[in-house]
Amino acid sequence: ERSIEELNCGLRVVVAEPLNAKVIDILRDIDRWKIGGLAIIGNGDVLVGNLSVSDLKLVVKDDPLSFASLNSTLGEFVKRVRTEFPTSLGTVVSCAEYDTIGNIIRILSTNQLHRLYIVDPNGVLNGVITCEDVLNCLIPFESDRGNTSPPDNHLTSDSY
Repeated sequence: ERSIEELNCGLRVVVAEPLNAKVIDILRDIDRWKIGGLAIIGNGDVLVGNLSVSDLKLVVKDDPLSFASLNSTLGEFVKRVRTEFPTSLGTVVSCAEYDTIGNIIRILSTNQLHRLYIVDPNGVLNGVITCEDVLNCLIPFESDRGNTSPPDNHLTSDSY
């Protein structure tokens, strides 16, 4: 079985934000790029987490006054979510470029994930592979949706 790197599968631009980014800016990124979540990076672009639209909805649904937390930093927001909703923002699951497509499918399925971040041996974020990417690798087709990928490797709110 070939690796995702050999298949050129999922090795694409990643929307990522550092822990000191404002939650409101992250919402803007999620809307701007029409994505369901983004990577959270620490020092040296090391992957430290994932924030999804579901995580944001969880907080707002539970406490409508939590809109005030949108002005907090991502680090503060993650700390709050992990305290108030321990089952949300679980362990960071990632893969490497040398992982096979079969292994990626197993990881996505076992962990019930929509996306899997690709990291190097030091945990540095290199890409992302989604369920859609896996399907495109297995059954290639031309997309008529146009290119919605951000222009840089790691796009953050500071990029615009």
